Amino acid sequence: MKQGFFDEHWLDNNNVIDMHGIALQIVLQEKTPMAENQSGRHPGIVSLLKYFEYRHLTQHLQTFSQPCGDLAEHMVSLLPDSAELTAGLRKLLEAKDCFVRAALDGPNVKEV
Repeated sequence: MKQGFFDEHWLDNNNVIDMHGIALQIVLQEKTPMAENQSGRHPGIVSLLKYFEYRHLTQHLQTFSQPCGDLAEHMVSLLPDSAELTAGLRKLLEAKDCFVRAALDGPNVKEV
């Protein structure tokens, strides 16, 4: 059985600690470049946008994350704040996470 990331790592505040006690910093800033230009938007919309950031990822993972981040930003620029926009962003975020995990786990991932 394949061992998952959290089988050998655990969270401690803003750090991921591996089994050897080495802290790997996780940076999830309150405001990110994508969320900075969203003044006047509902806080729920702004808080979701930070999870679509991709510039911190490796180039390989950006290939899979960036299109979702770009789509999220585009939808927020076109649509008014609403429960449906929030739901759409949450579902897109879930899809983005799945794509990135598939890129991490897949043995035959195609490079673009």
